[in-house]
Amino acid sequence: MVTPPVGVPMAGFGARTEVSQGVHDDLHAKILLMESGRRRAALVTLDLVGLKRESKGDSRKARGNRSDQRYDRV
Repeated sequence: MVTPPVGVPMAGFGARTEVSQGVHDDLHAKILLMESGRRRAALVTLDLVGLKRESKGDSRKARGNRSDQRYDRV
């Protein structure tokens, strides 16, 4: 699950000025792994409007550290 904690600022509606008040439904990440010969690819989807740039870099580094993939290929 990728559900943010209660109290974070929310996006998706311009007039929204308050932080989240609770969780209606949990948010999830899904991954599709593909392989052809020695080439591998993964498609990741998130139930989110977006991520901060530093979150993207952290995710790429973490994935690269847990596999034999170079950082620039994650």
